[in-house]
Amino acid sequence: NHLAEAVRATRELMNNPEIPAIFEATFSHDGVLVQVDVLRRIGKKLEFQLIEVKSSTDVKPYHLEDLSVQRHVLRGVGICVTSSHLMHVNPDYVLSGDLDLSQLFRIEEIPSDRLLCRSTISEVLNEQYAMLSRPKPPCIEPGTFCTHPYRCEFFDHCHPASNPDDVRSLPIPSDKIRMLLHYGVTSISELPTATDLKLYWHFTNRECSRVDGFRHARSCGAMAQSTVEARIGCHNVSGLFHGF
Repeated sequence: NHLAEAVRATRELMNNPEIPAIFEATFSHDGVLVQVDVLRRIGKKLEFQLIEVKSSTDVKPYHLEDLSVQRHVLRGVGICVTSSHLMHVNPDYVLSGDLDLSQLFRIEEIPSDRLLCRSTISEVLNEQYAMLSRPKPPCIEPGTFCTHPYRCEFFDHCHPASNPDDVRSLPIPSDKIRMLLHYGVTSISELPTATDLKLYWHFTNRECSRVDGFRHARSCGAMAQSTVEARIGCHNVSGLFHGF
């Protein structure tokens, strides 16, 4: 398949001392597949620098996790990784004339003590293997981690289209929605007043305004729909009425 061919092509390029760098170098080890953004050769040797490329303007904690797993896989297949780096946008660069790519990006070497050790990565992977071996997905209530730092590729699976009266459709932070669900408040019609939300549920003024605005919009929509349905009924129009 495509990935197997990518692994084979990577090995072939690595064995060619005339190739100074490999982009999207692909490796598979112990059930984990990684594609390294840049694998830069040191001289003519079989020694390489690992470079992860990000669009951010600095190093984020989750970048180090990505880099750690990649280093783990490369070392697992016998690659000599002399150093690990993260390339990101240089926030101090100001365009003056032609674009200077050497100034647009900044490459930071990440010391080994900032990366996860082998035993820690093995523990994380073992947890993932155990989860993947289950017949059903884990029962985890959705939260902010569904979209941060990236939107999960299974987001739609865990966030199906809900009933318009479902509190999960409210435009408020997910931690407040989880709190409502935890205490058995599942529908918008069950919500207390804005005063009670602020006093007992620690909602902010902005969150209360969003809740009230959402309730008002739903109320106006329901009234409009009822009016249209009544008028259609007066004319004895047969067929299906599609709500909006």
